[in-house]
Amino acid sequence: MLLPALVASRGLDVTRPFGELAHEHPAEFEHVIPEGAAVLRRVLGFLRTRGEIPHLRLLPFATPFIVLSRFFAVHPDPGPRSEVLLVRWLWRCLHSANIDDRTLRRRAISSVDTDEEASVQRLLELVDRERPTRFVLPETFDSRARASRLTLLAAAAQKPRILGVADGTSASGRTEPLDVAAAIEEHDKDLFRRVFPGSGGVTSSPANRILSVGSGSAREELVEWITRDGADAPLLSTHFIDGDAA
Repeated sequence: MLLPALVASRGLDVTRPFGELAHEHPAEFEHVIPEGAAVLRRVLGFLRTRGEIPHLRLLPFATPFIVLSRFFAVHPDPGPRSEVLLVRWLWRCLHSANIDDRTLRRRAISSVDTDEEASVQRLLELVDRERPTRFVLPETFDSRARASRLTLLAAAAQKPRILGVADGTSASGRTEPLDVAAAIEEHDKDLFRRVFPGSGGVTSSPANRILSVGSGSAREELVEWITRDGADAPLLSTHFIDGDAA
C-alpha cells in the first residue's frame, strides 16, 4: 500500500506504472518520503480513532487508505463535519460489493482539491448511498479476503477481552480488554483463533473464529469460563458468544 499511497498524496494517477510517473513528474517525488510520512501518520490515526480500524491487517482492501492519503495531504486538519462524512465514505466503500478498485482510485484521487467540503461531497458521490443489505458471512474464513476482514472488524468492535485469568480465580467482569493492534503486531494471523478445532463445513466459517491470543483452538478456555461463571459471563459477549452458543 505504501508506494500507491505516496503517489496518491501527490495527486497522481496510481493506476499508471510508477516508472512512467517518476519519469514525467520527477519534481513531485523529491521530498515525497518525509512529507508522505506525516500524511500517512494522519491517515493511520484517522482509521484507528474515527474509522474504528485498529490495524491495517484488518482493512478489507487498500483503496480507502490510498485515497485518504490524498485527502490528508491536501487537508491535514479536516473539520469535524468532514471527518464524520469521511467515516461515512469509508464504510460505504467497505460495504460496496460491486466497487471497481481501479476506477474508484482514479476518480477519488482526482476528486480532492483545495475545497474541503466539495472534495468530501465528491467522494461520497462515488460510492453507493443505499443502506447495505444484511451482511452474509462467507462460507470459508480467509484472513486476506474482504468479507472475512469485515467479520474481524466486527469482532474488534466488540472490545474483546482476554481469555486468560492471571490467578485462576473468577474474574469475568475484570479481565483486561485485548489490545487488538498490538496483538496483531505480535501474533499476526495466529490471533484469529478457531473456537472448535478441525476444518471443513461450519468449522471453516468466520463464525468459528475469535480474536484471542493462544495456541490451538479456544474451546477449552471458553469452557473454563462457562463452567466457572456461567453461560452469561460478561466476557463471552465480547466474543459474540451468547447463552445458546455457550
